[in-house]
Amino acid sequence: MIDINKIYCGDAVKILENIDNDSVDLVVTSPPYSNLRNYGNTLIDWNHDKFKEIANELNRVLKPGGVIVWVVGDKTENGSETCIPFKQTLYFRDIGLNLNDTMIFFKSNPMPQVKQPRYRDCFEYMFVFSKGKPSTFNPIMRKCTESGKHYKSTVRVINTDNDRKDIDYFVSDETVDYNVWRMSVAQNKILYDLGDKKIKHPAVFPYDIPFKHIKTWTNEGDLVLDPFMGSGTTALAAINLKRNYIGIDANEDYCKIADIRIKANETSKK
Repeated sequence: MIDINKIYCGDAVKILENIDNDSVDLVVTSPPYSNLRNYGNTLIDWNHDKFKEIANELNRVLKPGGVIVWVVGDKTENGSETCIPFKQTLYFRDIGLNLNDTMIFFKSNPMPQVKQPRYRDCFEYMFVFSKGKPSTFNPIMRKCTESGKHYKSTVRVINTDNDRKDIDYFVSDETVDYNVWRMSVAQNKILYDLGDKKIKHPAVFPYDIPFKHIKTWTNEGDLVLDPFMGSGTTALAAINLKRNYIGIDANEDYCKIADIRIKANETSKK
């Protein structure tokens, strides 16, 4: 098992090979989106074969009851969406994982769109896979709009044809949140000084995505893995929630940015 609470720079497949079987509680990551952005990445050639190698390794290192949150968008080529997110989802199922939920990251500030014969793109998928039934579920809650309302009715008894039973209840103050999360796209306007050059990441992970998923699917002390760590947002969320982490990225500059952000986060708490 490699050391935890550390960022590793290199090919994700090769680094994942050094992680023990059934040792990771949660994977939360956002892989390259069909070359939609240039990540300055020369260490891996992202395609479906590479994806399958990484998916197999993630399945191997994931604990029974563990969860993978795969945040991904699609792109349009020659007038048609590629359906790559769905191809990846079907592969995760083919290797034995459950598709526990299909969630949506709804962008409150989506990118402007040039005139096209389609509506403005304002969301990405958050596919939630699990190895069996998730062993941990600490749901984000929301206030009920009808809190305290009194209901008297009948409902069908599950696994029967027509049997019904009476219900009499008051609506609770809170309920489990929806599986559509509205949040802003992270705006990276900060140039990080790496000594010989200054650089910024082209697609910073919105902090609330890993924060909410880590809070939901893990407990304190659990291990969170991000094989496409980028600028280190998943690691920051894990640290702030008292979880352990392993981060991997192929781009040396982004690994340096992640280390800078983690050290700054630790300094701010002193």
